[in-house]
Amino acid sequence: VWYLTGRQWHKKKLWTSVITPWLLLWSCWLFVMFVDTRWIIDTTVLTASVSLWIFLQTIFLYFNVRPRYQAHALENISSYINLLVVFLGWSGMFALLLFGPLPFWQLFGITSLVTAVVIGLLTFQILWVSDVPAQTSWLYTGIITLIITELFASLRFLPTGIYVNSLLMTIAYYLLTGLARNWLAGITEPKVIRRYLAISAVSAFILLTTARWT
Repeated sequence: VWYLTGRQWHKKKLWTSVITPWLLLWSCWLFVMFVDTRWIIDTTVLTASVSLWIFLQTIFLYFNVRPRYQAHALENISSYINLLVVFLGWSGMFALLLFGPLPFWQLFGITSLVTAVVIGLLTFQILWVSDVPAQTSWLYTGIITLIITELFASLRFLPTGIYVNSLLMTIAYYLLTGLARNWLAGITEPKVIRRYLAISAVSAFILLTTARWT
């Protein structure tokens, strides 16, 4: 990313662009650490590798070959990868709460702090690539981070499984960031809002009604 963005350490575009690939690697590592099924590990690593390759190619075109860059490509790939980060990362985080080496309340405090930091970074990144001004993005980043962190804290006490909880986190993140991006871009038509709400509500309903409650 440093090379593709101009090989200058002090540029904001470097540090903003590096958020998604680094967190993708972190979430992939955390996820596979608690998985013992070989094909799941291989599929996860392959998916993360392909996603990373597509992201780097998009970064290259965005900063170096702009005529070949397709409009909104960086926003879209960042959005998809960020959703993957949330699912993989919080599958690992919920597993860490169950199998971690520290007492529960210490792990709960640490994982809640990590949730706030990572969600804040992901949200700031997706709003930045959507060309949202920094003075505006900070407010929305703070609100979304607070809501998702509270959701993480609440889901931990529900009798649902690790993957159900992480999928609910992913759905909530999809809903909030999708609405924020469209609202800040001036897309405020009711049909857009209804589409995001409908997709999220139906997904959550199917997930909760088919999940195994323990």
